[in-house]
Amino acid sequence: MKVTLKQIAEHSGVSMPTVSEILNDKGVYSEQTRKKVLAVARDLGYRPNASARAMQSGKFNTVTWLSSTHAGARFMTSPLLDGVLQKLDARQMQLHIARVNDSKLTNPDYLPSALRHLSCDGLLIDYTKDIPPRFWELVQETRLPAVWINTKQKYDSVYPDDVAATKEMTEALLAMGHQEIGYFTPPMIADHYSYADRCLGYQQAMEAAGLKDHVIEHGRIPGSQLRDAISQLVIANANITAWISYSDTVAIHICDVWEHMGHEVGKTHHVSTVGAGISLQHQFLEHYPILHTPHIWESVGQHAVEMLLKKISNPKARQSSKAVHLAYQL
Repeated sequence: MKVTLKQIAEHSGVSMPTVSEILNDKGVYSEQTRKKVLAVARDLGYRPNASARAMQSGKFNTVTWLSSTHAGARFMTSPLLDGVLQKLDARQMQLHIARVNDSKLTNPDYLPSALRHLSCDGLLIDYTKDIPPRFWELVQETRLPAVWINTKQKYDSVYPDDVAATKEMTEALLAMGHQEIGYFTPPMIADHYSYADRCLGYQQAMEAAGLKDHVIEHGRIPGSQLRDAISQLVIANANITAWISYSDTVAIHICDVWEHMGHEVGKTHHVSTVGAGISLQHQFLEHYPILHTPHIWESVGQHAVEMLLKKISNPKARQSSKAVHLAYQL
C-alpha cells in the first residue's frame, strides 16, 4: 500500500506542507522536526516518486554515459568509471549507460533511445576517434549539456595530458644517465590525439637535452607477428639503452628481447610506457620493472563530472577543456 504525505503528517504531528518540504530537502525547520519526519517516513516505508519529482523540477539527477558500439572508439575502464561514480554519488546522482549504433548513423532518421527520451540532465560522451559527423549533429540537436572524455577539443572535454606525461617520462630516463633513448609508436595517424601528443612530449625532452630523438614506427602488426617485428627493431637499434613505448604490449616485448640478449632490464637498460597504469598486468610489473606514468583515469572521470555539473548549472557557457596531468616521480 502506498504511503501518503497525509499519513506521515498524522504520525509526525506536523502539516502536510511541512512533510513535503522536509522530504524534498526544502524549507527551514529545526533539526528535531526534520529528524522526526524522516524517521516516520522511513518507518512507514515511504518511497519518493522520482518520476514525479523529475516532472516537477525538470531535473532527473541522472547523467547518461554515451559511447559507441565500436569497441575501438570507446574507453570505459574501471578506474575511469570509479572516478565518475565517486563524484556523482557525492551529489546523489545516478549514471545511465547507453550506446550509439555506428552502423545506423548513416540513416538520417536514426535516433538512439538515450537521445530520443532525454531522461537525463547531461551527457558524458565516450567516443574517442573516427567520430561520425551525424553523431556530432545528434549531440547538438539534444541541446543537453555534454562533456567529452578522452577526446581533445578546445571546449567541453577532459583528457590526459599526454605531452606532459611523456616529456616527464623521458626526463626521468635522462636523469638516470641514458642518452640514447628511443620511442616506439604505432603509425601516427590522426584518429586519436594521443599518438602525436605522446611523441611530441618525448621529442621536446630530447631536444631540450640537446640529443637526437629516435622515433620508430612499428606499424599495425597482428599480435602473433608483433614480437618478431619488435625484436628485429630492438636488435637493429642496439645503441639504444632506454625505450619509451606507446603500447604496454610492446614494452613487454622489449623487455623480453633484452633479457634474451643478456641485458639487465631495470638496471643498465630501462623500458617505460605511457598511459598503461590500467592495462599493464601485474605479473609483468613483477617480472619486468617497467616504468609507467601515474594512474590517471580516476582523476579524468572526476574532472569530467565536475565540468558537466558546471554545464548543467549554466548550459549556455562553454567550459575550457581540461588536460589532466599527474606528475611522474621515480
